[in-house]
Amino acid sequence: MAACLRFTRRVWKSFVENKGLLVFLAPYGIADRGRGHSRHSSSQDMTLSAFLIVQQLQIHRAVPGCVESSLKIEQSNTNRVGTGKVSRAIWLTKVQWKSVIAVHGGLVLSLTDTLGSLAVATKGHYMTGVSTDIGTSFVRPAGRVGDVLYAKTTLTGMGKQLAYTRTDFKNEKGDLVAYGYHTKYVGKSSVHEKNVKLSEDGEKVLEGEDIHVE
Repeated sequence: MAACLRFTRRVWKSFVENKGLLVFLAPYGIADRGRGHSRHSSSQDMTLSAFLIVQQLQIHRAVPGCVESSLKIEQSNTNRVGTGKVSRAIWLTKVQWKSVIAVHGGLVLSLTDTLGSLAVATKGHYMTGVSTDIGTSFVRPAGRVGDVLYAKTTLTGMGKQLAYTRTDFKNEKGDLVAYGYHTKYVGKSSVHEKNVKLSEDGEKVLEGEDIHVE
């Protein structure tokens, strides 16, 4: 495994262990939702049905300036709106419900945030700075429960103060479903003690500690 990929996975593991991006959802009954009953207020409902960035995010490839990843879509990553194939969700079985609900936009935006940070990490930054701007454009539904969402994140520019990233999201057919941008202030993170200096191709650590993670 290339050093850049090892380091990027190490940074991602620290995200998961610190639980900084995790939104834990309360149990949400499909049957109750189908009958039109909700145990939450509308504002809570929007939050609870939004997203969950989970450990199942797979980092497949990382070279300096680019990260490729995927995420299998889970029930907690979906919204309540559906894809237009049914007009009213009445008495749907669990299987039927999963066939019509779609990925929540909050998941895509959160992945834009997370993966933008990991793109910064590919340059050897253990701490990846703080966000100054972020946004996502949605091209088409990003998938349903059981589908795999693929992402390629590119570090489009990085100076002493700011880093700029773009993430393209594609479905299993290779269709672009969304794209996002993420700008980060990295001025203070460039001198962190856990930073490393990678070779130009990302194969080796030239300076700093090369730690292997599972």
